[in-house]
Amino acid sequence: MTTRLDPQLNAAPDNIRHIHIMGVCGTGMAAIAGMLKESGYRVTGSDQNVYPPMSDFLAQAGIDVMQGYVPENLEPRPDLVIVGNVIQAVFPEAQRLAELGIPYLSMPQALGYFFLGGEKPKKSLVVTGTHGKTTTSSLLASALHRADCSPGFLIGGIVEAFGRNYRLVKASILLWKGMSTTPPFSIRSPSSSITALITLF
Repeated sequence: MTTRLDPQLNAAPDNIRHIHIMGVCGTGMAAIAGMLKESGYRVTGSDQNVYPPMSDFLAQAGIDVMQGYVPENLEPRPDLVIVGNVIQAVFPEAQRLAELGIPYLSMPQALGYFFLGGEKPKKSLVVTGTHGKTTTSSLLASALHRADCSPGFLIGGIVEAFGRNYRLVKASILLWKGMSTTPPFSIRSPSSSITALITLF
């Protein structure tokens, strides 16, 4: 019998120190892992497919990544688990998460909670669409940087001007690439949005 996650635990607890990310090798998930690590949290992760360039990126950031979705990945017990959209309820690690009753967030919820809220909420600029999101987001990040706007950003691909796919700053603007599988307005209502190419199937 599959144990389901408790909806009442879908919230960030107080006094978070250790955050575990399931599906950490996705480009967006790796970026948010780096942002959390840079913010001072202990960050660990797991994924079924651990290989470059994301495995190298995470190793350089000092983030321990475990291969496969096994129950032991949640030992020692983290304070919060961020669950990627690739995770299925039948995965042993997901089952263990439900059994232990650990608070959890989705990637959009984590982005909103840790980086868009707070005492001084940031203005969020989201790029959506079927194709061209990474290119458009990268161009915008570079242009805003050259205009001395110093934006923070979370983008799937590595931005050549910065050598990474995220930038954590105290500026009032956060630019992020809406993932194809993540409704962009499920995070927080963005201040502005740009829609790149849309393909109708």
